[in-house]
Parts: sequence; C-alpha cells; structure tokens
Amino acid sequence: MVAALTATLYVWTISPLMAAAIGKLFLTGKVQLDRKVAVTGPVAVNPAYVEALPGIPMKALSAFYDNSKADVRFVSGDALSGTSVGEDGYLGWFDNQVTLLHEGTEREILGWAKPFRFNQFSSSRAYFSWLCPKKQYAMDTNFHGGPRAFVVSDVYGKVLPMDIFPVYLAKACLAGDIDKMEKFGIYEVLPEDLALCEFVDPSKNEIQDMIQKGINLMIKEMA
Repeated sequence: MVAALTATLYVWTISPLMAAAIGKLFLTGKVQLDRKVAVTGPVAVNPAYVEALPGIPMKALSAFYDNSKADVRFVSGDALSGTSVGEDGYLGWFDNQVTLLHEGTEREILGWAKPFRFNQFSSSRAYFSWLCPKKQYAMDTNFHGGPRAFVVSDVYGKVLPMDIFPVYLAKACLAGDIDKMEKFGIYEVLPEDLALCEFVDPSKNEIQDMIQKGINLMIKEMA
C-alpha cells in the first residue's frame, strides 16, 4: 500500500513599498513604514498626497472632506476594489489610497427609462451623455437598479484583458462547481482582476465577491 503524498505550496509576494522598508531596516536598523497616501474621490475637498502610516484613522483626514456631511463613504483603497471602512475605520495595511465617495441613496423618477441623462455615465451608451466624451462625472455608490439574472453578453470581455470566459467563471463560482471553475480559468485570476467587470455589469452582481468565494472553496477542497 502506497501512501499518498500531499504538499502545500505557499507563494509569498512583496510590494515595492515593503521591499524599500526592508532595505531601510537593514541599512539603518529602524522600521520605517510611513508612506505617501493619496486622498482621492469626488467628495474630497482638496485631493492630495499625505505622509501617513498604515492603520491611521479616517478621521485623521478630516481636513480633506466636509465634516458636516453624513453621506460620505470612506474606502480604504481604490473605488473598484477597496474596502468600505466608514468614518470610524482605518487605512488598510496594504493600501496607499483613500477614496471618498458620495453615498448614492437618491431615487430617480422613471430611472433608466430617461435617456436624457447627461450627468450619468453609461458604459453601454444607454444615455445621451456619451455625446460628451470629455465630460467628467462625480461618481457615487448608487447601483441604479437591483440584482437580477446574469445577462449573457460580451460586456465583461470588453473590459477584461484576459482570454477567459468571465461570465461562465462567475457562474461556476456561484454554483461551487470546482471542475468548471478550473475549466474557465480560476487559476488565472484574482478578485480585483474582475473589478471592471463588476463596474459595467448590467446585472449588478458582486463579481469580485463571487470569485473570492470560488477561490476560497478551491483552496479548501485542495487542502
């Protein structure tokens, strides 16, 4: 009887920022983790770079947003793949950006049925705003609709540089079908790789969350 041998493969990665911190540690014997953090977003009163440490509270950046407003979403990271932490939250260890967005809770009469919406961005040119290609938009967190069935189209493929089938991969992750997840490229992606797919998704699905759950399931089954 031959016992099956299993091995666990660990992959370690490091960012340029941490590589510089390690180099500084060897040269000076001091741990220096401060970094330049970009304060960005439509709600930022004065977008700028600030010197900060990982873990600083969002309230420490109060000079860069209107404290009187209660409808601000504080994102540690970028708008597409960052984490909403709230005003009482903190900057993530691996993040070097803070994004301040308006919480889009407003509802519109007729909604998508109004084509004359020059102030709304549409990746599919559903509104006449595409006639103003140089127009800048103050993006918010409004979904402009609720979750619905997957719309099978090439809308994902237009923003995904990888040669995979993102719709079928997301469906496989949602169903927990590991065989199909492997077939459609689960080994080739990270959740943030599909951030733009989530942004343009007409079905309003949380694609990154689906991919992350699929990866977690795959790792669990292979352990």
